[in-house]
Amino acid sequence: MSQQEVKDAFDSLKAIFLLVMPGLIAACITSSVDFLSKHWLKDKFMWNRFIVGHVSDVTLGAAVYLGLCELGVGEAGRLAAVYVAVSAGRPWVRRVIDGRLGLDDKACKGCKDEGKRGVE
Repeated sequence: MSQQEVKDAFDSLKAIFLLVMPGLIAACITSSVDFLSKHWLKDKFMWNRFIVGHVSDVTLGAAVYLGLCELGVGEAGRLAAVYVAVSAGRPWVRRVIDGRLGLDDKACKGCKDEGKRGVE
């Protein structure tokens, strides 16, 4: 690859990143608020749960945001959809991922918190 091709590739990635930035910020804020409301002063803080939750929520938010950009939805509608997808869509996404990975709900053994799944 020549330097011009590398420069063009980075320019394209920068344009995509700037397009998705509002959705990423909204997903990160929503994920942080949800995490704090569920775990503040109730559980011991664990970085791995925090980071994995944020990465999955930001990925979901970016996918929803880009999909709605393609459909031509306005900025307020895209941000509202990201909020709803991250806050209310998380259990649905967990079920889909667990189904793809072959995990069953019996591994949870009655735990209420989705972050404790499979931990005994």
